[in-house]
Amino acid sequence: MIGGDNMSWWNIVKNQLKIPDKLYPEEEMLKIWNNYWKNNDKSQIRIARRDKTYFYTKLSTINPKFFMAFYGEIPIGYAGIEDNGSFFASAGVYVVPKYRRAGGITSGVSSKLMEKRLNVVEGTGKAMSVFFNNTNLPEGAWYAAWKKRGFKKVDLENLPKGVPKKTMEKEVEAYGKDNVLIYSEE
Repeated sequence: MIGGDNMSWWNIVKNQLKIPDKLYPEEEMLKIWNNYWKNNDKSQIRIARRDKTYFYTKLSTINPKFFMAFYGEIPIGYAGIEDNGSFFASAGVYVVPKYRRAGGITSGVSSKLMEKRLNVVEGTGKAMSVFFNNTNLPEGAWYAAWKKRGFKKVDLENLPKGVPKKTMEKEVEAYGKDNVLIYSEE
């Protein structure tokens, strides 16, 4: 159970989780997010991606938009995407720890957010890049979650149409070849 009788993981996902179709600009998402969490758990306060010091490139920090997940009126998670013209970049996935499913993301809140975000990409003819740096799951779990959705490790000599090689070279240099993935319907 998470926090009480009605907050089991299954209840959140099946009955009480709401993920609107709206893509929120980062500033609006942060305002909604931080307005709630500043009075409830200050450790959940978030800052703009462009202000984070652990991103080594600007990809996904210029103009990301976010789907938000709500438990009732409580913002509990988000997943971001940035349209870079010829391709998309992931702008992260985050779920408040007490709303995470113990043992993985296979059918939980983050999985639903990832699906919603991937729906934006599908049918556009554009690829989507992602780097992952998750330390909340066992080694290999994040890669497995992305792989089952069709993402592959980046191959700099065989990039999908519209994905700039220089951009992906910077990503690989910053995060490592095994941590940069590409989704493409090609």
